[in-house]
Amino acid sequence: MNDKEIKYEISKILTKISKKKINKKKFLQNFDYFEEGYVDSLNILKFLFEIENKYKINFINKELSNSKIKKIDNLVKIIKKKISK
Repeated sequence: MNDKEIKYEISKILTKISKKKINKKKFLQNFDYFEEGYVDSLNILKFLFEIENKYKINFINKELSNSKIKKIDNLVKIIKKKISK
């Protein structure tokens, strides 16, 4: 899977959880889904759980506590690393 495919799947999950349309042009850049209001402290766990289920991966506490996970490009890197194992 390439970055664009993963971003597309993440955008579907974000749309489902937030009920907001994704600005595709902005999303392909280093999009911060917290700052843009697509997830908040109440639904972040649901968002990450959906990603774990989609890719059959598990995030570890260190990854979850790192603020870099809020940026789409960093999240894609983590997912790619985990699915390549």
